[in-house]
Amino acid sequence: MLYQLSYRPAASQTPLLQNIIQTHFSSLDPDSRSFEQSSTFSGALAANLNHPSIDMKAVCWYGKEDVRVEKVPDPEIQEPRDAIVRITSTAICGSDLHLYGGFIPEMRKGDVLGHEFMGEVVDTGSESTLKKGDRVVVPFDISCGQCWYCRRTLFSLCQKTNPDAEKLAKLYGYPGAGLFGYSHLYGGYPGGQAEYVRVPYSDVGPIKVPDNLQDDQVLFLSDIF
Repeated sequence: MLYQLSYRPAASQTPLLQNIIQTHFSSLDPDSRSFEQSSTFSGALAANLNHPSIDMKAVCWYGKEDVRVEKVPDPEIQEPRDAIVRITSTAICGSDLHLYGGFIPEMRKGDVLGHEFMGEVVDTGSESTLKKGDRVVVPFDISCGQCWYCRRTLFSLCQKTNPDAEKLAKLYGYPGAGLFGYSHLYGGYPGGQAEYVRVPYSDVGPIKVPDNLQDDQVLFLSDIF
């Protein structure tokens, strides 16, 4: 695995990113189009294996300041709207430091980290709108696209994707959507600092990327609402 630290100011990407996002959301319901922009330091992880394999490598949490690269089972299609993505680049977010420092409750040993990633679709459920070979950036929040909040473009407050929303509400005062790789307060979904990841509701979040754009030009789209 190769990690490369890079930074690109959001301002320099604005026309490019707006075009990609607008193209993506134009295919959704008119009430479900919104975007924000962000910038972040990122670590790009290159994974060159073909799906499926017996197991894969992933960055796993084992406790305060204890993060390891381990072999874990490959993800599988569980629901009709799922997709499996082979990761080509992933980012280390500043909020991952809260996990590393042991400040976020409901982490469990072996949890796969990473909520900013992109890659190539290698498998899909029967109701996914993606197809094998698509290059996609995957937003960190998991949204159904159908609930009251999703219909109003408040995707990070999705009412369907977080089975642990009640725990989250007790701690923070309000519930929220499921997130990739960010504790069992947010659903316990395995993250994208791995060779493959299962993307639930793949017909809603993932943004298709044109072939002429490099990963580091679009990876930052993963950290949007």
